[in-house]
Amino acid sequence: MSESDSKLMYPKLLQPWELEPYYCKHISAMTTEGLHSKHDIAKQLAWRDQRLEQARKLLIALKQTLPQLSFAPGEIGDRINTFLEKEK
Repeated sequence: MSESDSKLMYPKLLQPWELEPYYCKHISAMTTEGLHSKHDIAKQLAWRDQRLEQARKLLIALKQTLPQLSFAPGEIGDRINTFLEKEK
């Protein structure tokens, strides 16, 4: 991943406290699970990315099956609807 890609995925302007409660949840889980090396953390992130990609593919398949599919307005609904519009 290039530096510009990482800037798109993880904006530098975000500080840990701006990501609460998720940041502390992940720090705690990584400590509990003994994820101290980059290798172990990368495996967990890769697993999560794989599941996210599966969810994206499922959303696309649902939209193709049900063209009228639309999610309720709001932060998450708007993001899903925007994603589905881009996938047309």
